[in-house]
Amino acid sequence: MGEQKIKYWKFYHSNGELMSQGHYANNLKTDYWYFYNSHGKLVREGHYEQGKAQNWWIFYDIARQETRKTQYVNNEQEGFCLAYKNNKLIKVEKYEANQLKGEWTSVRAFRRDNPDISFY
Repeated sequence: MGEQKIKYWKFYHSNGELMSQGHYANNLKTDYWYFYNSHGKLVREGHYEQGKAQNWWIFYDIARQETRKTQYVNNEQEGFCLAYKNNKLIKVEKYEANQLKGEWTSVRAFRRDNPDISFY
């Protein structure tokens, strides 16, 4: 019989560096999780509900020095993705069921097309 995963777990890369950490409930990832590369750098973090990515996730692209904050529903990109470089918003994308539906590189254009949306 397999081990039941509950409470807080940590997983490690073969070199001993932390790979991921977060909570389980009934063998499914839940709550907030963190994921690291084999050098110990945080590469993504986000929410799980019953084993599925939900709500906002943050992705760190170390090579490009970009951060992306992306909305998920049931493991799919659904909603907005905010791309930052040097802590400055450089692009907003809109997704429906993992499909890119819109892209804006200026705040003025985004507000014109999405007058009812606010991220504050």
